[in-house]
Amino acid sequence: MILEWEGDENSTECLCSDIQRDDYSPFFEWANYLTIIMALPVLSVFGVLTNIINVFLYTRKRLQNSANTYLLFLACSDFMVIVTGLFIFWIDSARSYIPELTHAPYTTVYTLPFGYMAQTCSIYFTVAAAVDCFVNVCWASQAKHYCTVHRAKQICISIVIVSIMYNSLRFPQFNLRRCFNDITKEQVIEICPTSLFVTINSVYNM
Repeated sequence: MILEWEGDENSTECLCSDIQRDDYSPFFEWANYLTIIMALPVLSVFGVLTNIINVFLYTRKRLQNSANTYLLFLACSDFMVIVTGLFIFWIDSARSYIPELTHAPYTTVYTLPFGYMAQTCSIYFTVAAAVDCFVNVCWASQAKHYCTVHRAKQICISIVIVSIMYNSLRFPQFNLRRCFNDITKEQVIEICPTSLFVTINSVYNM
């Protein structure tokens, strides 16, 4: 991925014109501090621990069936959603309070596409688990042919491959902008969308 530096280093314009119009209000800053800085890490630790437990349980031989296979893959993708979410949301917000995280966008801009991949996987693992449950309940006579561990693994692997291919376009959709913050009097780095991001989202919103 090629990072594009937009704008003059001495520019005081640190907002992404495509998605930001005004400075954040004091209420937004306060709400962001409580929900992202304070609450998100606690919830993330809880989510990571519970997903590790889920992975441990669903890999036991006596619990192996098609439904639990989908839940196993879902636990793995949710684990990735949590980890990437910490980079995307917490670290990006915390750099306003922790000077050592000034260069966090270097990692965040690469983490974003993997976060999208994990989210897509989680969505379709959930859908696949729901379909599996439907077949087991409503078409019980067909379940022994379609609701097998081997078929569930094939479907999950296919979802992973398609999610990676689909979200690979996310890599060139963001770049880094270096600018000078007139409040802190320091040079900062912001993540902004490229024209490809705007184009693709315009198509999605048609």
